[in-house]
Order: sequence, then C-alpha cells, then structure tokens
Amino acid sequence: MKRDILTLTFPAKAQYVLPLRLYISGVATRMDFAVDAIEDIKTAVSEACVLLLSDVTGGDMRICLEAGDNELEADFCLERPRYAGEAAAENSTELSQMILEAMAKDCRITENDGRNTRIVMTFSKGSMG
Repeated sequence: MKRDILTLTFPAKAQYVLPLRLYISGVATRMDFAVDAIEDIKTAVSEACVLLLSDVTGGDMRICLEAGDNELEADFCLERPRYAGEAAAENSTELSQMILEAMAKDCRITENDGRNTRIVMTFSKGSMG
C-alpha cells in the first residue's frame, strides 16, 4: 500500500491552529473521509494543539501526515519549545486526552519533563474512535 507523506512546520502559536485544521481537513476530504469523520478529525486537531501549545511561547510545531488508502496518521511534534511557566493542569490534560481517544482510532501522547511534546493519532475511514 502506497502512503503519501506530507510535512508542515509552523511557529508554535495558537493563531496557526485554524489554518492547520483546514489543511488537515482538506487532506481528509481528498481521501474521501465522510463529513462526520472530518469533523472528528478537526476536533482532534484542535485538542492536540491545546495539549501541546497551552504554555508554549516559542519554537515550532512539525506536523507529519501519512495518507494511506484507508487511514490518515497525524504526528504533531514540538521542536525547540520555550515554555511560559507551569505545565498544564492535569485535569485539562486528562479531558483533552479522553477527547482525542474518542475521536481517533489510535492516539499516543509523549511527555518530556511533565509536558506534552508529541501526539500521534490515526484516523480510519472505516471506524472512528
């Protein structure tokens, strides 16, 4: 099975979340995901960005998409992040993680020093979350 790989890097700032949602939903549309599945993907993208960017004041976010025949994998990774202060509250992290697990077929969150630094999600045309 051939998989296309698309990579995007942008400043780790909340103002780029909307264009990122549009970019990923465009890829999912091209892959013929159902409208409801695309809405789930857009919600998951927003939650992933909330988890990763909540206390970041600099650095970059790299998004790597792998588009297969029936699956889309999205790998969100902070590169050289600078942090404003304390790590995000655990309750908000748990809620966002529950939302991601409900929206994606598979979700893996990586932490470094108590902060979320990478999120990999897989979305499938056949079965969501």
